[in-house]
Amino acid sequence: MKTTSFKKLTALLVAVVMVFSMCVTGVSVSAATDSSTTTVYLKPNANWTQTNARFAAYLWNDNGNTWVDATDTDGDGYYEVAVPSGYNKVIFTRMNPATKENNWDTKWNQTSDLSIPTDGKNLYTIAEGAWDEGNGEWSTYNQSTSTSQVETTSAPSNTTYLQVNKNWAEGNARFAAYLWNDNGNTWVDATKTSDNVYAVTVPDGYTNVIFTRMNPATTENNWSDVWNQTADLKVELGKVYVMAEGAWDKGEGEWKNLDQPATTAPATEPATTAPATEPATTAPVTEPTTVSPSTEPTTAPVSGVGVFGDINLDLVKGSDDVYTASTELEKGTYSFRINNNGTTYCNGATFTDKTTNVAYSTKWKSATKLVANGGTYTFKYNVSTNKLTIEYQAPSLAQIFGDINLDLQATKDANIYSAAIDLKAGKYDFRVMNQGVQYCCKYTYKDITVGSQYNAKWKSASTLVAQGGTYTFSYDIEANKLTISYLPEGAAVSIIGDFTLALQPTENPNVYTATQELKAGSYVIKVNNFGKICGASGVVNDEKSAIIFNPKWSRYTTLKATGGTYTFTYDVSKNVLSIAKEK
Repeated sequence: MKTTSFKKLTALLVAVVMVFSMCVTGVSVSAATDSSTTTVYLKPNANWTQTNARFAAYLWNDNGNTWVDATDTDGDGYYEVAVPSGYNKVIFTRMNPATKENNWDTKWNQTSDLSIPTDGKNLYTIAEGAWDEGNGEWSTYNQSTSTSQVETTSAPSNTTYLQVNKNWAEGNARFAAYLWNDNGNTWVDATKTSDNVYAVTVPDGYTNVIFTRMNPATTENNWSDVWNQTADLKVELGKVYVMAEGAWDKGEGEWKNLDQPATTAPATEPATTAPATEPATTAPVTEPTTVSPSTEPTTAPVSGVGVFGDINLDLVKGSDDVYTASTELEKGTYSFRINNNGTTYCNGATFTDKTTNVAYSTKWKSATKLVANGGTYTFKYNVSTNKLTIEYQAPSLAQIFGDINLDLQATKDANIYSAAIDLKAGKYDFRVMNQGVQYCCKYTYKDITVGSQYNAKWKSASTLVAQGGTYTFSYDIEANKLTISYLPEGAAVSIIGDFTLALQPTENPNVYTATQELKAGSYVIKVNNFGKICGASGVVNDEKSAIIFNPKWSRYTTLKATGGTYTFTYDVSKNVLSIAKEK
C-alpha cells in the first residue's frame, strides 16, 4: 500500500515538473500533449511558383510557435500544411529551395498574419500578381474534385445591423462601422434598411466592430468625421445592435435577433437641420466638456492664417489654398485654435504628434490639444475646406558631421537612422554623432560601406572617396555600425554594393544589362531600380538566373566569383536579376 502511494506521488511530481518546464520554455501545453492535427492548404500564384521555390507555414498561438513544411502531395499545385492542435495563426511563406531549413533568414516571401478559419474554409489562395503580404482569400479545398479545387459559388454577404436611438437620429447624421481583427481594420458604410435600422456588410475575417455616427457634411469615413461611437463590440452576424434610448457615446445597448421586436418605441423623424453645437461627448471630433486654460487667447487675430494659443504660428500660403509653417516643440501638451482671416475655427479633439485632414468649424468652441513627444511639427491648413494636417518629424538621434553634415532620421527599424545626400566627386572627411556622443572609424571608403564598426574611443575621421551621385547614410545606434549605399548620377538602373555597375537599356524597355570584370572573391550586391534599393538574401556561385529582388528586403546577395567577365541582366518590371559568366 505504501509502495503504491509512493509511485502515485512520484508520477504526480513528474507530471507537475513537465508542465512547469513547458510553461517556462514558452511551449503550449495543449499543443504539446495533444498530437491531433488539422490540415490547411495553400494555392500559390504564378509569382510565388517561380525559381523552384518551396513553401512552408509559420504557426503560432499565445503560448508558442512552430514551422511546418507545406507539401504538394497530389502534384496538383495545392500545398497542404498539417497544423498541430492549438495553433490558430498562420503565415504562409515562400522559401529558398537551396536549403531545407525553415526560418526567417531562408524566407523569400510571406503572406500577412492570418487567422485560421473555424468555419470549414481551409484553402488560402494568393491573388495573382501578389508578392509580399498581398491579397488572398480563404475558401474550401474540395479533395473529391480533380479539376477546380476552389468553391465556385460565392457565399452570401455577411451582414450585421444597427438600430439607432433618438439621440443618434438627430442632425441628419449618417452611419458607418469601424471593423478590425488581429490583422488590420477597415471602414464600411451603414445603409438604411428600415426606420432607424442600418445594415453593415462585414468582410470575411473581421471580428470586432464600433458603430459610428458620422458627420453628414462629408462622405469620408475616418475618426476625424466621427460624431459619436458605440463601445468596442464583437460582431454578431445576422443580429441587430439596439442602442438604449438616451445613450450617446459608448452607452448601453444589446444584440437582438432581427425579428425580435424593439423594447422601445422607434425614434422620431430626424431633425432637418444639424444642432448648433455638438453634444458633449468623448468622440474624437465632438466638443470636450473641459474648460480651456484661462490664459489661452480665444479670439483670432484680425487677419492672416495661423495657429494661436499655446502655439502661435503664422502660416504662409503655398500651393492651392494650403497655408503652412513649421515649429520646434518640446515634449508637452499644447492647446490651440485656427485663425482663418479673422475667423476662429475649432475642433476639440486631442492629437498625438500628427493628424491628417481634420475638419474645423466655427460652430465648435473648444481648443485642440496636441500631445507632443517633441520634435519638428509642420501645420498645413486648407482655408477652403477648413481642414488641418499636422506632420511630425522626431528629433534625430544620429548625425553625420564634418565635410558632410546630415541629420539622420528614424526608419521603420527602431535602431536604424538614415538620410540621403547628393555629393559631387571628391573626398569628404566625417564623423558620427550618436545621441550626443562622437563615434569614429579611421577608414577610407570608396563610395560604399556595409556595416562598418564605429567606436567612441577612436578619434580619427572617416574619409569617403565619392565618384558623385546620391549617397545614403544609415546608422545603427545600438550596434554603432554605419552603412553607405550609392546611386551613380544618371544611372537609373544599377548594381550597387562592393562594386557599382550602371546597367544599360535594351530593345526590351523593361530589361537593362551590362558586363563587369571581377577578380576571384566574394561581393555583396543590391539593385537600384530607378531610385528604389532592392535587396535579396542568398548566395550565388558565379552565375544564376531569376533572382528575385524586392525594395522591402534589406539583405545583400553574396556573389562568390571565381573571376572573369560577368553579365548582369535586370528586369525592372519583375525585379528579377540574372547573372551569367562568360565561358
